[in-house]
Amino acid sequence: MGNAIRNLKAACLTCNQSKADHLPNASKDAAISNSGAGRLGAPQLEATPLGIDNDRHASELEALIRSLQPDIILNDRLPGVGDYATPEQFIPSDPPSRRWETCLTMNRSWGWNPDDHDYKSSRFLLHSLCEVAGRGGNLLLNVSPRGDGSLPPEQIERLEDIGSWISSHREAIWATTPGLGPAQFYGPSTKRGDTIYLILLMRPYDTIEVRDIAVKRVQSVRDLGTGRVLQHRKTTGLIEGLTPDPTGTLTIAVPADVIDPYATVIEVEVAPLA
Repeated sequence: MGNAIRNLKAACLTCNQSKADHLPNASKDAAISNSGAGRLGAPQLEATPLGIDNDRHASELEALIRSLQPDIILNDRLPGVGDYATPEQFIPSDPPSRRWETCLTMNRSWGWNPDDHDYKSSRFLLHSLCEVAGRGGNLLLNVSPRGDGSLPPEQIERLEDIGSWISSHREAIWATTPGLGPAQFYGPSTKRGDTIYLILLMRPYDTIEVRDIAVKRVQSVRDLGTGRVLQHRKTTGLIEGLTPDPTGTLTIAVPADVIDPYATVIEVEVAPLA
């Protein structure tokens, strides 16, 4: 990538001198051309290092980049432009209206810092992943290699913990959309088709409840990590129960021996509406 960056200005001036001349010098360095740099997908732009200090320069640079790389995806670090939002070090309670990606470090530093031992726990990082998925975003989890390219043991440990959990719960995360509303289930949830994934970030007391769900169409309930079928009960109002497709409350028993040490996921299969 270093060689590509060093060639950006030359490539820009060679292929598009007239478009680049009116931009700040740092912006010329950031202009991307199919000549030299090749095809780029989603570069991480930072407005301050690029010297972009106002919306006009940002819009001009965006137009130049897109003229040279029509399929590129830009983040929101250029003032007033970009294809997706990048909240940093927090998960927004109200998700942005456009695509978004939370950017999170494992400790407090983006780069390798031998004095920074303030690491977030594996549980915190996994819960962050679940919260982000439940709100419809992506998680960019930073790693900070040391000078020799190796990762610190604290980071390896956390990546292994996350990978182990995902190996048995991937269906609840990958290629999902936000699930239920906050009044329906107390916690994050995701959805794929007609299957709902309830993610328990706290240990339940015996049972959990899902409200305002099409109870007659619930086909199965199981613990995703173990595949164990869970007992459940469906209730509706007296009048609602007489209708063809009533909504009601789904009460699910969660035995202590299916509780995952990081996050328990319950899969609820719902038949599609005929």
